[in-house]
Amino acid sequence: MGLWSMGLWSAWRSRGSAMRHRDFRYLWLGNSIIMGGNQATFIAAGYLAYELTDSALILGVVSMGFALPMLTLSLFGGALSDRVPRRRIIQIGQLLIAASAASVVVALYLGVVAWGHLLAASAVQGVAFAFVVPARQSLIVDIVGDDLAGNAVALVSISFSLTSLLGPALAGIMYDAVGPFGVYVAVLVADLLAVACTGLVRQPGKPGSRSRGARSFLRDIGAGLRYARNDKMVVALIVVALAFTVLAMPYRSLLPVLVVDVYGQGPRTLGLLSSMVGLGAILGSSYVAWAGRRCRGTLLLGGAVASGVGLVLIGAVPVLPMAAALTAMIGIGDALRRALNQALLLEVADAEYRGRVVSIYAMNFGLTPAGALPAGALAELLGVRLALAIFGVLLVGLAVIIALRSPRLLRYQ
Repeated sequence: MGLWSMGLWSAWRSRGSAMRHRDFRYLWLGNSIIMGGNQATFIAAGYLAYELTDSALILGVVSMGFALPMLTLSLFGGALSDRVPRRRIIQIGQLLIAASAASVVVALYLGVVAWGHLLAASAVQGVAFAFVVPARQSLIVDIVGDDLAGNAVALVSISFSLTSLLGPALAGIMYDAVGPFGVYVAVLVADLLAVACTGLVRQPGKPGSRSRGARSFLRDIGAGLRYARNDKMVVALIVVALAFTVLAMPYRSLLPVLVVDVYGQGPRTLGLLSSMVGLGAILGSSYVAWAGRRCRGTLLLGGAVASGVGLVLIGAVPVLPMAAALTAMIGIGDALRRALNQALLLEVADAEYRGRVVSIYAMNFGLTPAGALPAGALAELLGVRLALAIFGVLLVGLAVIIALRSPRLLRYQ
């Protein structure tokens, strides 16, 4: 049994105790389904947008529809999760996501779909996730308690990695076989199943704040921001997340350009390369679970360096099999960053501010497509290969600067 299989089995066995909670099982299942649908949507929307426009810049614009709500509303989502039942927030958000998929299904069926429809659907998804993510993380603690919160978060991370592996591959195969209409119909069905699973969760969540005033609402957000700003370790961890999200993850939005213009391939290859990100993420998550509390700060920054080197090599060597391996390498770096960032933030943040710190971190989900816009513009100006290499060099350089400026993070176990 290899290191990957041992690590994955160890992660599931040691963290599986959270699965003893019935409500968590349904929450985990609903979240896994909705994330799988989101991964499929990312592939279908990207390829369809490029087919409609033949523009890398439009790819970035469509992705920005998701980014802006995540950037502007995540803090409000975190504060709202302390005021109303969290399950209700999650279900309403999942219904919005299903509605966005349904709108594209209708446009495709009528034969009137344009990239503007994809932009609008992406924006609705961004609004939904801005409220769903903080509510989900808070509801996990409500269900399993503080002792098993880390276990539950790890299981959610592994499910995210698995959907990143399977969702894009299935979407690419379906897109090639039945076109975008079939993909979006399947996504719509999956979204509705996720709503049903979340409806089976009996624990509604524990709103913490009884105040309903808008002024106190904004005051809570401001207090959380001040706390995060004054804690150097929290700042370092958020900067790592920002650097990785802006510089490494836009690679996925440029995959249609890379597949079509550099490798001369189609949607199946796009799905394959996207799935390699998921495979790398599973490998990275399994290693984190197997390694335990050893050199976690160094491992976090090492993941950023590995992803940066992968981007540089993909830009330098236009060979498809090598790109597949390097894409998995980028996925490993992403898993290290995602799992360790969340774990260390939960450890170093005071319990009083933990939820608001998580909502600040959730803004990173919006920065992935936000980085896609300049990445698309740079790819259109200089070519996709040179754009990827530039982002890779910047990522490695920032990782080195953070290591030099934050020695405490480098030494953190």
